[in-house]
Amino acid sequence: MSPSGTNLQVLVLSAAGADLLLPAGAVAEIVRAEDLEPTPTLGFDWVSGTLPWRGQSVPVVRLADSLAPDDRSHIVVVCLAPSGNPALPYLAILSPGLPHLERVIAERLAPDDGAPQAVPWYALTGLKFNGSPAWLLNLAALEQSLLAGSA
Repeated sequence: MSPSGTNLQVLVLSAAGADLLLPAGAVAEIVRAEDLEPTPTLGFDWVSGTLPWRGQSVPVVRLADSLAPDDRSHIVVVCLAPSGNPALPYLAILSPGLPHLERVIAERLAPDDGAPQAVPWYALTGLKFNGSPAWLLNLAALEQSLLAGSA
């Protein structure tokens, strides 16, 4: 990892099997899921609903299988959509608990070459972060899937 990587901050969302790592710069806000609204079916069982947020209707995705789709006690991480497409400026990720901010340093991050489970479609790669399995989230893949489902 390059020296510039020592200043990278990630938001860690705890999940069963592997933590989800999200670059902190992609986070717009962290809120409660209290206002989560059902969404018209997009054909995806991983879309929990929409969140009215700052005048936008933001789709909320559930990436951890252990999360109940309609549980309003969860935390929602609102993210900037990576492409800047005006049809979907934000997307949100449902988190089972309060995410925490971590600084990435080379000694705490390694490739997970012996991963027992396949890397899910919404992750770029499997890693070892602080000695535990983790997945680096692929916001572009989430955004593309949501845009394709709403077309």
